[in-house]
Amino acid sequence: MQVKELARAGSEMVRITVDTPAAAAAVPYIREQLDKMDVLVPLIGDFHYNGHTLLNDYPECAKALSKYRINPGNVGKGAKRDPQFAQMIEAACKYDKPIRIGVNWGSLDQDLLASIMDSNAALANPKTAQEVMIEALIQSALQSAEKAVELGMNPDQILLS
Repeated sequence: MQVKELARAGSEMVRITVDTPAAAAAVPYIREQLDKMDVLVPLIGDFHYNGHTLLNDYPECAKALSKYRINPGNVGKGAKRDPQFAQMIEAACKYDKPIRIGVNWGSLDQDLLASIMDSNAALANPKTAQEVMIEALIQSALQSAEKAVELGMNPDQILLS
């Protein structure tokens, strides 16, 4: 089992992709097997696009994970984004799980980026494209954390990266 090998090699936590019903259904079994082997490494659930559904439909998965990784650009698009993000935060609150809000270039919230680009274009001295991207990454993480707190998440259980 790769998680066991990673833990034995010194990993303090292991992030696993939870992107399908089969993956979500497997998480409690993985946790159980690790516990039987006395491998107590925390499992971090890395969700993309359907985490809100998987956490709701597979509560044993939601319970077995130590933390949820949420990427604001992969939660949902347009009108779906906020309700789907809220469902993930509700699960984290329900099961008392911390969250990691992770942002990166490849999955940046495109609506936020477009808004910042539009504002930048109107400036007398616009920022460079790189500066705009960095600003979008920062704003994405901060806005998501703020929204999580508004939804009931304890600020001490939010990690930004």
